[in-house]
Amino acid sequence: MALLGSVKYLTIHCSANKEGTGTVAQLNATDQQRFGQKSYHYIVDYNGAITQNLSLAVKGAHVGGHNTGNLGLCYIGGLDSLAKAKDTRTPQQKASMAKIVKELKAKYPSQNFVPIYWMA
Repeated sequence: MALLGSVKYLTIHCSANKEGTGTVAQLNATDQQRFGQKSYHYIVDYNGAITQNLSLAVKGAHVGGHNTGNLGLCYIGGLDSLAKAKDTRTPQQKASMAKIVKELKAKYPSQNFVPIYWMA
């Protein structure tokens, strides 16, 4: 696996699953098929459980052509029952995501560290 490089960004994604569907295992299986590896450094499940998927030293596969120095955080969900974009985050997901962002901002205090929201 390729090395991440100097961390500058955190890109926050949704998995583009209809609310209430999808699992960490399913997301990883899909990413393994598409990209040959797990895509995200962290995944947050509906109940707020945080899975660290990749070492913070390893480059992910979550933002085509822009993965160097870019950490990936993904929450399961992001679509309503009709497959339209919707913020489906549960209160537990919101709390866990805030925790991760706070920890990463402390770990990488550079003024260049910018959380970016990306809707796949």
